[in-house]
Amino acid sequence: MKKILCFFLSLITAAAVLTAPVYADAATDELGDYIAERLENYQQGTIDIEKFVDRNGWSFDQTKDAITSVFYTHPELFFIDNAYTPFGSYQKITGVVFEYVMPKSKLAEARKKMDAAAKKVIAGITDDMSDVDKALYVHDYIIQNCRYDFGHKKYNAYNCLVEGSCVCQGYTLAYSYILNNYLGIECSAAYSESQNHIWNYVKIGSNWYHVDLTLDDVNDTDGNSMYDRYGGISHDNFLMSDTKCRRSSSMHSNWKIAGNYAAATSTSYDNAFWAGVNSAICYDNGNYYYVTDGGKNGNNHIVKLYRYNIKKQTCTLLAKLNTSWFCLRSSKGGVTSAYGTKIYSDIYSSIVFMNGKLYFNSNKYVYSFDLSTKAVKKIFTLSKGDEMQIFGMVKYGDKIRIAYRKDLTYPETYMKLVFG
Repeated sequence: MKKILCFFLSLITAAAVLTAPVYADAATDELGDYIAERLENYQQGTIDIEKFVDRNGWSFDQTKDAITSVFYTHPELFFIDNAYTPFGSYQKITGVVFEYVMPKSKLAEARKKMDAAAKKVIAGITDDMSDVDKALYVHDYIIQNCRYDFGHKKYNAYNCLVEGSCVCQGYTLAYSYILNNYLGIECSAAYSESQNHIWNYVKIGSNWYHVDLTLDDVNDTDGNSMYDRYGGISHDNFLMSDTKCRRSSSMHSNWKIAGNYAAATSTSYDNAFWAGVNSAICYDNGNYYYVTDGGKNGNNHIVKLYRYNIKKQTCTLLAKLNTSWFCLRSSKGGVTSAYGTKIYSDIYSSIVFMNGKLYFNSNKYVYSFDLSTKAVKKIFTLSKGDEMQIFGMVKYGDKIRIAYRKDLTYPETYMKLVFG
């Protein structure tokens, strides 16, 4: 189940909450740079913008859009609150006040952390990667290392990249921050005010596409609780055309683009191989690697490891294993079945690429796949009791971090594994 809870509110009376502008142009860019400079200097009180309003003949709504564009062209302004207070009248905004959520004395250190986090994201990018490869890599990295904030209090790029938790606005700003500032890939934002949701708008080559990291960060639902699936990544919302975006989710409707950019008419990636892949997609030397659910074999699922060759556009099955994830309790906590009798309908197998090997898991084991020898080897057994199961894993520096528990109704526990 995809995430559908996003923090995105519209302007109301005396207090306004930042939303994306309909269009950006030279005039709004000029205002954005003007406001950003004053925020960087921690200007207190009202920032006077009347000259910009008069010069451009902006209406109240146009001025609101121009002000809010600051947050989508300057995601590094993470030290500003998500709301602002406009001054003037209901017909004309002449000034604006922002609230700082971080003291100036801590900003330099926070910026260092932000830069370090960004460099950590792109550390795995190689020179032979195309812009598509890079965009996919960052998409997967952010999703694997950030959890949705169900408290709806974390909304900026710093929350996402440094703290590892945010709402849809944080995912969007973090992705834009990395692609624009570190990889030279033009990236903006799309938003639906009616759906309270925001996502990215990315330029690949000469075409624009929609990318929604929030909805691609896979959830599991058990009763009234939601769980971020550890190591789980959907790719159904990666590089979508307008047509696919409209039909992909109810969250993608009535959107506006933050920037005067062309429509996403290209359908080049609407039927790409990654649709339906719910694990990370690992890149190495012109190939992608991933695991999928290959269907059932009796009371077991078949987990399949694939290689997709980019130039040949061919998929090759490399390995498969039989496994299942068992559920013991209902959402109310009562025991419903004995271990080994009732299974989940999904698989919880993740994939990690490290030191020339692929690692993927069943419910009890971690396996390695050597890209040179094509050998599959069982290298780890979870020995925490018969009922404990591995519910995903991610790369954690030079280690692998697994999440294990009895089923989705139990808290997760984590373990770091070191492999040569």
